[in-house]
Amino acid sequence: MADNSDSSFFSKSNDLRNRILFTILILSILFTAVTAAGSSQLVSVSSLVTYDVFRTYLKPSATGRELIRVSRLTILGFGIGMGFLTLLLYQSGVSLQYVYLMMGIMIGSAVAPISFAILWKKTHRIAATSGAIIGLVCGITTWLFTANSMFGELTLASTGNQIPLLYGNIASILTGLLITIFGSLVKPENFDFGIMHQKILVVDDKVRSMLKRDTDEQYLKRSLNFCIKVGFSISIFFVIVWPATFILSNFVFDEQSFSLWITLAIVWASAAGAVLIILPFIEARKSIAEIIHKANVESDIGLENSYNSSNDLSKDAPIMRVLVPVDGSASSLRALHHSSYLFKGMSKVRIYLLHVIEWTDEDDENIDEALYSQIQEEGRLILRSIVVPKQLSDYQRIVKLGNPSAKIVEVGDNLNVDMIIMGKIGIGKSDSSMGHVSQQVVNLTKKPVVFID
Repeated sequence: MADNSDSSFFSKSNDLRNRILFTILILSILFTAVTAAGSSQLVSVSSLVTYDVFRTYLKPSATGRELIRVSRLTILGFGIGMGFLTLLLYQSGVSLQYVYLMMGIMIGSAVAPISFAILWKKTHRIAATSGAIIGLVCGITTWLFTANSMFGELTLASTGNQIPLLYGNIASILTGLLITIFGSLVKPENFDFGIMHQKILVVDDKVRSMLKRDTDEQYLKRSLNFCIKVGFSISIFFVIVWPATFILSNFVFDEQSFSLWITLAIVWASAAGAVLIILPFIEARKSIAEIIHKANVESDIGLENSYNSSNDLSKDAPIMRVLVPVDGSASSLRALHHSSYLFKGMSKVRIYLLHVIEWTDEDDENIDEALYSQIQEEGRLILRSIVVPKQLSDYQRIVKLGNPSAKIVEVGDNLNVDMIIMGKIGIGKSDSSMGHVSQQVVNLTKKPVVFID
């Protein structure tokens, strides 16, 4: 009897240990999945509100400091809102399965319109938009109608049944798909995807180098074909072939087969996790090494010569260096053109065009890297849009990040310029006859400053 009791005790101990390990594993998986999904949602919502709403419609001239403030407030508001929504669903007794299956009805109608808008140049914008909206209405209607027809009432139990949710998902997805296809066939677009080269800002250095290298778009076409083939093959295998083998063969797992299945699943998950954790460090090894070896990395954007004119810059040392800060205002552009007339005929004059994106040094360590790169690119776009007079054949463009007046003075001192020519009033509002940046530059610099009204 003692042996049997000991054996039973050890069996229960092993079972308890396995349950604890299994629980820890499941919680770890759920935590990482929720954290990754939540992070991506916060970043996407923040970028959408900050750039597509605030800067596009509310304040196009927003400074970097204002953009980061709106981004942080958006993340805070979205996080608090999702927290209250989670508590509401929990108190209402809504399960995670209910939310997950209902999500297909809510967003399934937009899957086909978005996919066709990206991959099919004949997709009509009205058809795609209508497909997403009408598909959503049809999906919700079918879901609720089926639940009421089957159970005679609309409750959490009836609407949470798999059959009404299945019908709702199918109606949502198929309606969006059919409206997009037929609408685009009736009135097809002929969208030129080449326009996207001018609209999309690529901030990743590796991707940008690939795009510059493959100017004939062969790289993009090969990547597209590869993604289509691999994605289609994987979908067919896991959605059709793999389940069909079990259904057609009436296969039932025995203990040994199930153990093998679980072992393969653990190996697959472990390998995938190792790749996700280790691969980013491998790809970023050069950047990490540079960060380690550079204790004091300059926070602002350095001097760049990528936007020089078609004429080669003078190799001889210029006899005069002139700094012209430009912020896109009319007075700053007049200062640039005034420089062209002032130094017309002088061959050894170098003009430095400076654009400063207003920022605070305190925020440099906390700024999101993607947002930081986006702000840099915005500065380059502003400088790229400025037409330099033909009289100025020797010039360089500079983008800096920080306090405008301090950076103007700092760049002037570092480049040892002989003169600063700038607009009297910039894009900011000023009650006096001179802008606050101009006033601060006069107070901070020892260089001669010429103001253009």
